[in-house]
Amino acid sequence: MRESVLYIAVSLDGYIADVDGKIDWLTAFEINETGYTEFISNVDSLVMGRVTYDQLVNELSPGVWPYSDQTTFVATRQRREDNGQVQFVNDPIRLVRYLKVQEGKDIWIVGGAQIVASLLEEGLIDKVILTFIPKLIGRGIPLFPEIKSRFDLVSSKTYGPMVEVTYQLQKAKVYEPSLSFDA
Repeated sequence: MRESVLYIAVSLDGYIADVDGKIDWLTAFEINETGYTEFISNVDSLVMGRVTYDQLVNELSPGVWPYSDQTTFVATRQRREDNGQVQFVNDPIRLVRYLKVQEGKDIWIVGGAQIVASLLEEGLIDKVILTFIPKLIGRGIPLFPEIKSRFDLVSSKTYGPMVEVTYQLQKAKVYEPSLSFDA
């Protein structure tokens, strides 16, 4: 069974964005010096929320889709047409259950916080890889608001001033293979 992996940068005080949803505080650090290249080589599917997707296409990588080698799913309540690079779905829980039992590489849970919370509550995130950025934001969008899960430490690495920590979720749920998925 494939693993679903939350791979995300987080401030030392646990935020993934500031109060306005911005992540410009990350630009002061060379994020490319982390284990990203190795990580992405083991991924063939991405799952992200609409806000994360909009931020990616409008701010971080306008005009260039950075994940052309992977299949990307965007969870949204808005009606959007698939565009060849991205499939829009309305049920990320059902989607991840389906993807986990299919053949393939790992599934990257990109964000945001609402997607992470709902998938963790269902036991659908197997591994968490956090890159701690040595910055305190003070307030903003927390990565894990009011979620209770237990993890086992797998490894930790340093990349300059950053620390990457990998955890395995304890007692992840196992699902039977599903024959289909309808977005």
